[in-house]
Amino acid sequence: MNKFAKISPAAVIILFFVSATGLTTHIDFTQFSVPNTNHNAGYSYSATIDGLTTIFTTVGAEGSEENLWWDNRDGFGVRGAGHENDEIEQPEALCIEFDTTAYIEYFHITDLFHGGDYFEISWYNPDGDFIYGDLNSYILFQQTDPNMTLGDTKGDYIVEINDRANDIWFSSPGLLIPGENHEFSLAGIYHVNPIPEPATMLLFGSGLIGISFLGRKKFFKK
Repeated sequence: MNKFAKISPAAVIILFFVSATGLTTHIDFTQFSVPNTNHNAGYSYSATIDGLTTIFTTVGAEGSEENLWWDNRDGFGVRGAGHENDEIEQPEALCIEFDTTAYIEYFHITDLFHGGDYFEISWYNPDGDFIYGDLNSYILFQQTDPNMTLGDTKGDYIVEINDRANDIWFSSPGLLIPGENHEFSLAGIYHVNPIPEPATMLLFGSGLIGISFLGRKKFFKK
């Protein structure tokens, strides 16, 4: 018996399901070619990298539209009613939206510092909504590295998502108490894309199995 004929159906199926998950891609927001004047990226900005279109939009106080801030050091923030012009903080929020469902591994955050006597905190909402003041709808993340100090570092932090998403909202508390400000910027994303729809995977996988089976039948008839 030809060994290739014996193992090819299994090999084809395995290769299909491995390739169907796509490859991990790092999209570095700081490397975007954002047309801007004085770091103003407009109310909405989009870019397509490796087949995934990412759309950035913002809201400000009481749902008002705010412009995006962008620079090649920290990525995206919000030019709004918050304390810092280049970061995201209450009452601002920033939405990351994708043109197709993507499996998000994690986001790269910057400007999340150890402030000397406190660690900055922020939030994200994976359900695709921004509800001002409703902390129950958010998942908290907090800087944990005491070496990420203001002025000496970029305040790097990784927010693990590990889930499918179409859009995610980010916000932060801003000034909680005098001298304690909580804010951050979005610098990048690691994702697996594209994610085929389950029905498409099942249909295509069944077709491959059928083709492989027919190929073996023809081989054995020779």
